[in-house]
Amino acid sequence: MKIEQLRNFGILAHIDAGKTTLSECILYLTGAESRMGAVDVGTAVMDWHSEERERGITISAAVAHCPWRDHRLQFVDTPGHVDFAAEVRRSLQVLDGALVVVDALEGVQAQTYSVVRQAQEHQLPLLFVFNKMDRHCAEFRSSCAVAAEQLQIEIVPLQLAYFKDDHFTGVIDLINMRLLQWNPFDDCAEYETLDIPESLSARASEAHQQLCSKVADLSEEFENYYLEHSTLTPEMLRNGIAQAADTHKWYPAMATSALQRVGGQQVLDAVVDYLPSPLKGTEISLHDSQTGKDVVLNVDGEESVVYVFKVERIAKKDVAYVRLFSGQLASGQQIYLERTGQQFTVEDCFTVLADDLQSKATFINGSLFVIKADIALQSGDTLRSSSVRGALEPDALSSPVMSMRVEPPSDAYRDELIEQCKWLCRSDPSLAMQCDDGQIVLRGQGQLHLEIAAKHLTDGCGFAVHFGGVMIEQYESIDEVHSLKMDYSHFDDTSNRLSLELEVSAADHHGVKLRYSPLLSDIDGQLLDSLYSGRVFYGWVGPAGYRLRALSVRVTKLEWADKAHDVADLLVAAMHSCMSQVLSQKGVVQKPFLSFEVRTPDSELSSILADLQVRNANIMAVEQQDGRAVVRAEAYFSELGDYSTELRSQSHGRAELTIGHQSWKS
Repeated sequence: MKIEQLRNFGILAHIDAGKTTLSECILYLTGAESRMGAVDVGTAVMDWHSEERERGITISAAVAHCPWRDHRLQFVDTPGHVDFAAEVRRSLQVLDGALVVVDALEGVQAQTYSVVRQAQEHQLPLLFVFNKMDRHCAEFRSSCAVAAEQLQIEIVPLQLAYFKDDHFTGVIDLINMRLLQWNPFDDCAEYETLDIPESLSARASEAHQQLCSKVADLSEEFENYYLEHSTLTPEMLRNGIAQAADTHKWYPAMATSALQRVGGQQVLDAVVDYLPSPLKGTEISLHDSQTGKDVVLNVDGEESVVYVFKVERIAKKDVAYVRLFSGQLASGQQIYLERTGQQFTVEDCFTVLADDLQSKATFINGSLFVIKADIALQSGDTLRSSSVRGALEPDALSSPVMSMRVEPPSDAYRDELIEQCKWLCRSDPSLAMQCDDGQIVLRGQGQLHLEIAAKHLTDGCGFAVHFGGVMIEQYESIDEVHSLKMDYSHFDDTSNRLSLELEVSAADHHGVKLRYSPLLSDIDGQLLDSLYSGRVFYGWVGPAGYRLRALSVRVTKLEWADKAHDVADLLVAAMHSCMSQVLSQKGVVQKPFLSFEVRTPDSELSSILADLQVRNANIMAVEQQDGRAVVRAEAYFSELGDYSTELRSQSHGRAELTIGHQSWKS
């Protein structure tokens, strides 16, 4: 298999849009699975965790591979629930493109906005898949138009939806101008290619011309041919569509019913034709935190560069999901963990389909696969050859918004419980653990996130774990407009004087990032390691009593009199004292702030608006969609409480809540 024949893509969606059902359809149509799993009865291959099957939702990103048209498709089925958005962000770092699945009837929802925005930030080509076309009143082209307006992008349909006896049974292919029809009475694994019915010929010709016009606008070559022939060849159209997706001029769209397996083959063809191979990006950049410099490598070079985007425990084996960005990787190969500089052995490599691992000796550049190592890896790690230095920058983590006390049945189990918590945090970096005053606190992205973590803890420990109440997190930071310098001088018991100068500014990342000026390069390396690694602030709280977040700290001056004397403790004291001064002068307490959407019948609208006003929510817009009122609003997390439960009670189960983007406000 050549790298040009690989396709790495993700499947992104709002919860319940049919994302996992589409994944199951892909596995079935490509022959990777002999039957198609179903989410609602707990047989989905990709939802393999017990919690996923019990709840009927995707919690953890699942990886699979399958063949199609002499290509190897490697894809990631990502969660749609907002509590697991960090899992989506980590997955995007190893992908070359994505399918965005939209419920054709429900349209764009809160998490749709989020995943599209994140995919655009990673500059991924996107294909839109409007799913559930078998639902009553689903309409493909109008759904595309509404979605484009809401997302403020251009979406161009590649098909017309075809209905027979009011059932969605096929699509009209606007590239080859043929009707593709499935038999609803068999398993729809095959379809017929037919002439377009005369009744739809004019409509199809008009849509074909619109597609040709969009492609003709992309280049002079296409435009000249279109002006001369009043059409474009299928090859020109396919090349143009791939170009449009790659350059984000506009995004192609397709119609499916994944549950009925209608349109699935065309989605697979689109992945091969319109999404890029791993060779699209010819270079990768590694950041050397020691020197502050970036190292640029060719993706087709011999140096092995591997990114760990997920850590799991499968069949009692701790394994790491990785993407190979350069070189190759083989079982038994020696490689370095950039985070520690430690050399280790890759014990085994595996192809992966959900939780099914198959050993394979060697993987080529661009591959998504699983490794087992003789050291503890964590999500966000970079593995590299000895000939290079630096790390692929991990995606910024969201700050935890809720916390929960975790207690062992007795002190005899405390150490084991802490180790299990550490394992959870390695596998899911959006979780965090803190031990304060004998208490173990687990922090996460929401109540569901912590509930799932609690279940994992109980299963992993094998003994009864006690959980305290869930609390809302708060942090200390500074306003974004402030950038400060502080001088600090201190004498320890040996009269060793230390001078420290910091630049402190607001940042858009979670936690505290420490950097140092290149002018400090002559300072002892171990001391600098403790400085910029962030350990100096681990577990420390500011003057208001809360942990720190969203701060960038740059050390511009660091001097002490006795160079032979160990000043590590003195440095920590100086850093804390200096930061306390900064926060006392310019510090603010930040709380989680959420955007959300409420869909409700008009009859419940007034009472819902009144309730949101009581919760001090900011009402952004009230619109009408598909006969229902849609309220878009934002509020502090603390004001919402268990709003989803209360909303269901208030509306007698007729209103729906969707949580969107999370931010932090003072």
